Amino acid sequence: ERLEQFDEAEEAYLIALDLECDRGMAFLGLGRSQFKLSRVKDALKSIEKSIALMANDYRPHMIRGDIYFNLGDYERADSKGYSKAVNLRPDLKAGWRKLTKVYKSQDRQELLIMALSRILEIDSNDERALWERAQVHFDTKKFGDAIGDIHKLLAINPGNQKARKFKAQILEKIDDKDWE
Repeated sequence: ERLEQFDEAEEAYLIALDLECDRGMAFLGLGRSQFKLSRVKDALKSIEKSIALMANDYRPHMIRGDIYFNLGDYERADSKGYSKAVNLRPDLKAGWRKLTKVYKSQDRQELLIMALSRILEIDSNDERALWERAQVHFDTKKFGDAIGDIHKLLAINPGNQKARKFKAQILEKIDDKDWE
């Protein structure tokens, strides 16, 4: 699978299932391989079996989220995939990052801010999350929140010229009486 030989990987996972290995992990790998082979229905069936065997493991939910996201089914990517994964592992930065992609695709600003805030709870120095949250705050006219994120970003990286320019743009909006 790591060599991107998905036909061979699928065959290896099927053999592993016949040999009664860790069935949950084998179904997970099988589902990943089947998805890479564009066999979505088979992939989802394998992932469901993995979930049934590994009820408290976030990984099958992440893969299910990836499958639905790549299909453009953002609702299911959220509800059946990434949200379930982060409910099992609230500290899963990768899961929150995937949710930001879902919420951007759906143009759900409040949920996007929430997901970015969760990333920052996990890693307060995540410059990307600070930048993205500042932009969303700016776009939703929450200029005070935007400037707060930019100040945090500049505290982490004082030489960030892009952040300095954005700060000036935000301050201009705050000073402008017309934005209200």
